[in-house]
Amino acid sequence: MKKLLILTAIAVCCGGYARAQQIPASGKPRVIFETDMGNDVDDPMALDMLYKAMERGEIDLIGIVSNKDHVASPRYIDILNTWYGHPGIPIGKVSGGVTVQEANNYAQAVCESGAFPRTHKDKAYEDAVPLYRRLLAESPDSSVVVVSVGFSTNFGRLLESKADRYSPLDGIELVKRKVAYCSVMAGSFGRKARAEFNVVHDITNAKRLFALCPVPVVLTPFELGKAVIYPCSSIENDYMWAELHPVVEAYKAYRKMPYDRPTWDMLSVLYALQPGMFTVSEPGIICVDGKGYTYFTPTPRGQHTVLSATPEQAARIRDYFLETLPAKPAKYN
Repeated sequence: MKKLLILTAIAVCCGGYARAQQIPASGKPRVIFETDMGNDVDDPMALDMLYKAMERGEIDLIGIVSNKDHVASPRYIDILNTWYGHPGIPIGKVSGGVTVQEANNYAQAVCESGAFPRTHKDKAYEDAVPLYRRLLAESPDSSVVVVSVGFSTNFGRLLESKADRYSPLDGIELVKRKVAYCSVMAGSFGRKARAEFNVVHDITNAKRLFALCPVPVVLTPFELGKAVIYPCSSIENDYMWAELHPVVEAYKAYRKMPYDRPTWDMLSVLYALQPGMFTVSEPGIICVDGKGYTYFTPTPRGQHTVLSATPEQAARIRDYFLETLPAKPAKYN
Protein backbone atom coordinates (compact mmCIF):
# COMPACT_ATOMS: atom_id res chain seq x y z
CA MET A 1 0.00 0.00 0.00
CA LYS A 2 2.82 2.41 0.92
CA LYS A 3 4.58 1.76 -2.40
CA LEU A 4 1.34 2.31 -4.33
CA LEU A 5 0.71 5.66 -2.61
CA ILE A 6 4.25 6.85 -3.27
CA LEU A 7 4.00 5.92 -6.95
CA THR A 8 0.62 7.63 -7.20
CA ALA A 9 2.09 10.79 -5.69
CA ILE A 10 4.84 10.79 -8.29
CA ALA A 11 2.35 10.20 -11.08
CA VAL A 12 0.14 13.07 -9.90
CA CYS A 13 3.10 15.41 -9.59
CA CYS A 14 4.46 14.52 -13.02
CA GLY A 15 1.65 16.56 -14.52
CA GLY A 16 4.02 19.47 -14.15
CA TYR A 17 4.74 22.21 -11.66
CA ALA A 18 3.09 24.89 -13.81
CA ARG A 19 -0.19 24.43 -11.88
CA ALA A 20 1.56 25.36 -8.65
CA GLN A 21 0.99 29.08 -9.17
CA GLN A 22 -0.95 29.41 -5.93
CA ILE A 23 -3.34 32.10 -7.15
CA PRO A 24 -6.97 31.28 -7.95
CA ALA A 25 -7.67 31.80 -11.63
CA SER A 26 -10.89 33.77 -11.23
CA GLY A 27 -11.35 36.63 -8.79
CA LYS A 28 -10.89 36.44 -5.03
CA PRO A 29 -10.40 33.02 -3.45
CA ARG A 30 -13.39 30.95 -2.36
CA VAL A 31 -12.20 29.36 0.88
CA ILE A 32 -13.34 26.10 2.47
CA PHE A 33 -12.04 25.83 6.03
CA GLU A 34 -11.40 22.32 7.42
CA THR A 35 -11.01 22.26 11.21
CA ASP A 36 -10.75 19.90 14.17
CA MET A 37 -12.57 22.52 16.22
CA GLY A 38 -12.45 21.56 19.89
CA ASN A 39 -8.95 20.11 20.00
CA ASP A 40 -6.45 23.00 20.14
CA VAL A 41 -7.55 26.57 20.64
CA ASP A 42 -5.79 27.96 17.57
CA ASP A 43 -8.75 26.83 15.42
CA PRO A 44 -11.22 29.52 16.53
CA MET A 45 -8.51 32.16 16.17
CA ALA A 46 -7.86 30.94 12.63
CA LEU A 47 -11.55 31.17 11.83
CA ASP A 48 -11.64 34.70 13.26
CA MET A 49 -9.05 35.64 10.63
CA LEU A 50 -11.17 34.22 7.83
CA TYR A 51 -14.32 36.05 8.92
CA LYS A 52 -12.44 39.35 8.95
CA ALA A 53 -10.76 38.68 5.61
CA MET A 54 -14.21 38.03 4.14
CA GLU A 55 -15.48 41.28 5.64
CA ARG A 56 -12.54 43.13 4.06
CA GLY A 57 -13.54 41.67 0.69
CA GLU A 58 -10.38 39.56 0.34
CA ILE A 59 -12.04 36.13 0.23
CA ASP A 60 -15.39 34.39 0.10
CA LEU A 61 -15.72 31.92 2.97
CA ILE A 62 -18.07 29.40 1.35
CA GLY A 63 -18.00 26.56 3.88
CA ILE A 64 -16.64 25.36 7.21
CA VAL A 65 -16.17 21.62 7.70
CA SER A 66 -15.46 19.91 11.02
CA ASN A 67 -13.14 16.91 10.96
CA LYS A 68 -13.43 16.25 14.71
CA ASP A 69 -16.10 13.65 15.37
CA HIS A 70 -17.84 15.26 18.34
CA VAL A 71 -21.26 16.91 18.49
CA ALA A 72 -19.82 20.10 20.01
CA SER A 73 -17.47 20.75 17.09
CA PRO A 74 -20.07 21.87 14.49
CA ARG A 75 -22.18 23.42 17.25
CA TYR A 76 -19.33 25.70 18.31
CA ILE A 77 -18.67 26.61 14.67
CA ASP A 78 -22.36 27.55 14.51
CA ILE A 79 -21.90 29.75 17.61
CA LEU A 80 -19.00 31.51 15.91
CA ASN A 81 -20.89 31.98 12.64
CA THR A 82 -23.80 33.45 14.61
CA TRP A 83 -21.73 35.70 16.87
CA TYR A 84 -19.64 37.08 14.01
CA GLY A 85 -22.74 37.75 11.94
CA HIS A 86 -22.38 35.08 9.25
CA PRO A 87 -25.02 32.45 10.13
CA GLY A 88 -25.56 31.47 6.50
CA ILE A 89 -22.14 29.87 5.99
CA PRO A 90 -22.81 26.12 5.60
CA ILE A 91 -21.30 23.79 8.19
CA GLY A 92 -20.17 20.25 7.48
CA LYS A 93 -19.58 17.42 9.94
CA VAL A 94 -17.55 14.24 9.83
CA SER A 95 -19.09 10.84 10.53
CA GLY A 96 -17.06 7.91 11.76
CA GLY A 97 -14.04 10.15 12.14
CA VAL A 98 -11.45 10.99 14.79
CA THR A 99 -12.16 12.37 18.24
CA VAL A 100 -9.43 13.09 20.81
CA GLN A 101 -8.58 15.36 23.76
CA GLU A 102 -11.99 15.26 25.39
CA ALA A 103 -10.68 16.39 28.80
CA ASN A 104 -10.26 19.98 27.60
CA ASN A 105 -12.74 20.27 24.76
CA TYR A 106 -13.31 24.03 24.77
CA ALA A 107 -16.00 23.72 22.09
CA GLN A 108 -18.06 21.54 24.40
CA ALA A 109 -17.43 23.86 27.36
CA VAL A 110 -18.57 26.96 25.46
CA CYS A 111 -21.62 25.21 24.02
CA GLU A 112 -22.67 23.93 27.43
CA SER A 113 -22.16 27.35 29.05
CA GLY A 114 -25.31 28.68 27.37
CA ALA A 115 -23.62 32.05 26.95
CA PHE A 116 -23.87 32.14 23.16
CA PRO A 117 -26.74 31.25 20.82
CA ARG A 118 -26.40 29.19 17.68
CA THR A 119 -28.53 29.49 14.59
CA HIS A 120 -29.14 25.89 13.52
CA LYS A 121 -30.26 22.55 14.88
CA ASP A 122 -27.90 19.61 14.54
CA LYS A 123 -29.76 18.26 11.51
CA ALA A 124 -28.77 21.36 9.54
CA TYR A 125 -25.09 20.37 9.62
CA GLU A 126 -24.38 18.57 6.36
CA ASP A 127 -22.28 15.46 5.85
CA ALA A 128 -18.79 16.58 4.97
CA VAL A 129 -18.14 14.90 1.61
CA PRO A 130 -21.48 15.78 -0.05
CA LEU A 131 -21.05 19.36 1.19
CA TYR A 132 -17.54 19.47 -0.25
CA ARG A 133 -18.76 18.16 -3.58
CA ARG A 134 -21.65 20.62 -3.72
CA LEU A 135 -19.49 23.63 -2.88
CA LEU A 136 -16.84 22.63 -5.40
CA ALA A 137 -19.36 21.89 -8.15
CA GLU A 138 -20.93 25.32 -7.63
CA SER A 139 -17.57 27.11 -7.86
CA PRO A 140 -15.72 28.40 -10.92
CA ASP A 141 -12.74 26.36 -12.05
CA SER A 142 -9.54 26.87 -10.02
CA SER A 143 -11.28 29.29 -7.67
CA VAL A 144 -11.27 27.39 -4.35
CA VAL A 145 -8.60 27.34 -1.65
CA VAL A 146 -8.92 24.57 0.93
CA VAL A 147 -7.41 25.48 4.31
CA SER A 148 -7.15 22.25 6.29
CA VAL A 149 -6.07 22.49 9.93
CA GLY A 150 -7.01 19.16 11.41
CA PHE A 151 -7.34 15.54 10.43
CA SER A 152 -7.39 14.66 6.72
CA THR A 153 -10.45 12.41 7.08
CA ASN A 154 -12.91 14.45 5.04
CA PHE A 155 -10.47 15.47 2.32
CA GLY A 156 -9.16 11.94 1.93
CA ARG A 157 -12.71 10.67 1.53
CA LEU A 158 -13.45 13.48 -0.92
CA LEU A 159 -10.54 12.38 -3.10
CA GLU A 160 -11.95 8.85 -3.17
CA SER A 161 -15.55 9.94 -3.80
CA LYS A 162 -17.47 9.00 -6.94
CA ALA A 163 -19.74 10.96 -9.27
CA ASP A 164 -23.00 12.06 -7.67
CA ARG A 165 -25.91 14.46 -8.17
CA TYR A 166 -23.60 17.43 -7.74
CA SER A 167 -20.96 16.51 -10.31
CA PRO A 168 -20.21 13.75 -12.82
CA LEU A 169 -16.55 13.97 -11.82
CA ASP A 170 -14.89 11.71 -9.29
CA GLY A 171 -13.20 13.30 -6.30
CA ILE A 172 -9.72 13.67 -7.75
CA GLU A 173 -10.99 15.20 -10.99
CA LEU A 174 -13.36 17.52 -9.12
CA VAL A 175 -10.55 18.80 -6.90
CA LYS A 176 -8.25 19.13 -9.90
CA ARG A 177 -10.79 21.27 -11.73
CA LYS A 178 -12.06 23.45 -8.88
CA VAL A 179 -9.27 23.84 -6.31
CA ALA A 180 -6.32 26.17 -6.81
CA TYR A 181 -4.29 24.79 -3.89
CA CYS A 182 -4.53 23.49 -0.33
CA SER A 183 -2.96 25.18 2.70
CA VAL A 184 -2.53 22.44 5.28
CA MET A 185 -1.32 22.31 8.89
CA ALA A 186 0.34 18.93 9.24
CA GLY A 187 3.65 17.15 9.50
CA SER A 188 7.01 17.67 11.15
CA PHE A 189 10.46 18.04 9.62
CA GLY A 190 12.59 19.13 12.57
CA ARG A 191 15.77 17.62 13.95
CA LYS A 192 13.70 15.53 16.35
CA ALA A 193 11.56 13.00 14.51
CA ARG A 194 7.90 13.53 15.36
CA ALA A 195 4.66 11.88 14.28
CA GLU A 196 2.67 15.10 14.18
CA PHE A 197 -0.79 15.20 15.83
CA ASN A 198 -2.94 15.82 12.74
CA VAL A 199 -1.17 13.10 10.78
CA VAL A 200 -0.77 10.36 13.37
CA HIS A 201 -4.46 10.35 14.32
CA ASP A 202 -5.58 9.58 10.76
CA ILE A 203 -2.60 8.16 8.92
CA THR A 204 -4.69 6.56 6.19
CA ASN A 205 -6.22 9.81 5.02
CA ALA A 206 -3.02 11.79 5.50
CA LYS A 207 -1.43 9.36 3.05
CA ARG A 208 -4.31 9.90 0.64
CA LEU A 209 -3.98 13.68 0.89
CA PHE A 210 -0.32 13.73 -0.07
CA ALA A 211 -0.45 10.85 -2.56
CA LEU A 212 -3.67 11.65 -4.41
CA CYS A 213 -4.26 15.40 -4.23
CA PRO A 214 -3.86 16.68 -7.82
CA VAL A 215 -3.24 20.35 -6.86
CA PRO A 216 -0.42 22.02 -4.92
CA VAL A 217 -0.29 21.44 -1.16
CA VAL A 218 1.45 24.07 0.99
CA LEU A 219 2.33 22.73 4.42
CA THR A 220 2.55 24.55 7.76
CA PRO A 221 4.72 22.14 9.78
CA PHE A 222 4.79 21.65 13.54
CA GLU A 223 8.04 23.58 13.89
CA LEU A 224 6.69 26.76 12.32
CA GLY A 225 3.74 26.96 14.70
CA LYS A 226 6.12 26.66 17.65
CA ALA A 227 8.20 29.54 16.25
CA VAL A 228 5.33 32.05 16.42
CA ILE A 229 3.64 32.22 19.84
CA TYR A 230 0.43 34.10 20.59
CA PRO A 231 0.70 35.67 24.07
CA CYS A 232 -1.95 35.20 26.73
CA SER A 233 -1.49 38.86 27.66
CA SER A 234 -3.35 39.73 24.45
CA ILE A 235 -6.26 37.45 25.38
CA GLU A 236 -6.42 39.08 28.81
CA ASN A 237 -6.16 42.71 27.67
CA ASP A 238 -6.94 43.26 23.98
CA TYR A 239 -10.47 41.87 23.75
CA MET A 240 -12.04 43.98 26.49
CA TRP A 241 -14.35 45.68 23.98
CA ALA A 242 -16.53 42.53 24.08
CA GLU A 243 -18.45 41.68 27.25
CA LEU A 244 -18.35 38.03 26.19
CA HIS A 245 -16.22 36.81 23.29
CA PRO A 246 -16.58 33.16 22.16
CA VAL A 247 -12.90 32.90 21.24
CA VAL A 248 -11.76 34.32 24.58
CA GLU A 249 -14.11 32.00 26.46
CA ALA A 250 -12.73 29.06 24.47
CA TYR A 251 -9.18 30.10 25.34
CA LYS A 252 -10.09 30.26 29.04
CA ALA A 253 -11.71 26.83 28.90
CA TYR A 254 -8.83 25.12 27.10
CA ARG A 255 -6.19 25.44 29.82
CA LYS A 256 -5.66 27.13 33.14
CA MET A 257 -4.80 30.75 32.53
CA PRO A 258 -2.37 32.31 31.89
CA TYR A 259 -0.66 30.44 29.06
CA ASP A 260 0.77 31.32 25.64
CA ARG A 261 0.01 29.17 22.62
CA PRO A 262 1.60 28.24 19.26
CA THR A 263 -0.13 29.53 16.12
CA TRP A 264 -0.19 26.48 13.86
CA ASP A 265 -3.64 26.88 12.35
CA MET A 266 -3.51 30.66 12.13
CA LEU A 267 -0.38 30.32 9.99
CA SER A 268 -2.14 28.09 7.46
CA VAL A 269 -4.87 30.72 7.18
CA LEU A 270 -2.33 33.52 6.97
CA TYR A 271 -0.62 31.85 4.02
CA ALA A 272 -3.92 31.91 2.13
CA LEU A 273 -4.24 35.64 2.91
CA GLN A 274 -0.63 36.88 2.88
CA PRO A 275 1.67 34.31 1.24
CA GLY A 276 4.51 36.82 0.96
CA MET A 277 5.01 36.78 4.73
CA PHE A 278 6.64 33.31 4.59
CA THR A 279 9.66 31.52 3.24
CA VAL A 280 8.51 28.72 0.92
CA SER A 281 10.64 25.66 0.24
CA GLU A 282 11.58 24.32 -3.15
CA PRO A 283 8.97 21.93 -4.59
CA GLY A 284 9.01 18.31 -3.57
CA ILE A 285 6.97 15.28 -2.59
CA ILE A 286 5.76 14.59 0.96
CA CYS A 287 5.18 11.00 2.00
CA VAL A 288 3.72 9.59 5.22
CA ASP A 289 4.91 6.30 6.70
CA GLY A 290 2.88 3.77 8.64
CA LYS A 291 3.68 5.40 11.99
CA GLY A 292 2.67 8.92 10.95
CA TYR A 293 6.13 10.37 10.28
CA THR A 294 6.40 12.73 7.31
CA TYR A 295 9.24 12.92 4.79
CA PHE A 296 9.97 15.61 2.21
CA THR A 297 11.89 14.77 -0.97
CA PRO A 298 12.81 17.79 -3.13
CA THR A 299 12.06 17.40 -6.83
CA PRO A 300 11.14 19.93 -9.52
CA ARG A 301 8.11 17.82 -10.47
CA GLY A 302 6.68 17.94 -6.93
CA GLN A 303 3.58 19.89 -5.98
CA HIS A 304 4.29 20.01 -2.25
CA THR A 305 6.05 22.87 -0.46
CA VAL A 306 6.83 23.50 3.21
CA LEU A 307 6.62 26.89 4.92
CA SER A 308 9.18 28.37 7.27
CA ALA A 309 9.96 31.82 8.62
CA THR A 310 13.10 33.73 9.46
CA PRO A 311 13.19 35.36 12.92
CA GLU A 312 12.31 38.65 11.24
CA GLN A 313 9.36 37.09 9.41
CA ALA A 314 8.18 35.40 12.60
CA ALA A 315 8.21 38.74 14.42
CA ARG A 316 6.19 40.39 11.64
CA ILE A 317 3.70 37.53 11.64
CA ARG A 318 3.25 37.79 15.40
CA ASP A 319 2.68 41.54 15.08
CA TYR A 320 0.09 40.89 12.37
CA PHE A 321 -1.78 38.51 14.66
CA LEU A 322 -1.66 40.95 17.56
CA GLU A 323 -3.09 43.68 15.35
CA THR A 324 -5.82 41.77 13.53
CA LEU A 325 -7.12 39.14 15.95
CA PRO A 326 -8.33 41.46 18.73
CA ALA A 327 -9.92 43.86 16.23
CA LYS A 328 -13.69 44.14 16.17
CA PRO A 329 -15.43 42.20 13.39
CA ALA A 330 -17.74 44.21 11.13
CA LYS A 331 -20.87 43.33 13.12
CA TYR A 332 -19.54 45.21 16.17
CA ASN A 333 -18.13 48.30 14.48
